Amino acid sequence: EVTLDFAEITTARATAGATALAAGDSLQVLSIPADTLVMAVGATTITAEGAASTFDIGLTGGDVDGFVDGGDANSAGTTNSNGALLIANNNGHYFSAADTIDMLIGVSGAVTDAAKIKVWALVVDCSS
Repeated sequence: EVTLDFAEITTARATAGATALAAGDSLQVLSIPADTLVMAVGATTITAEGAASTFDIGLTGGDVDGFVDGGDANSAGTTNSNGALLIANNNGHYFSAADTIDMLIGVSGAVTDAAKIKVWALVVDCSS
């Protein structure tokens, strides 16, 4: 799991002179090693955004909302796995090569720049 404090991320980016986050940006949030089965993924909004905003969690360059589709950044609570990568086969998603689970922010509504969201995954090490 990782907790993303978007207020801190926004401040750190501004301090570093980096481009501000924008709607449609993708962030790598969880590193998944090769030979890993991901059984479930979810996100818990701890601090609401303050404006309507949704996010997706999935695989950049693949199914961007494969784990969580339409998570609510403006309402405290948990969005469990509801995307096609887990629901379609009820067996999880196997990573044969190392990759990342990514969050697409500001899918609808405001860019995520104030929320605090914990992203978690239930994984099984399948390496020998």
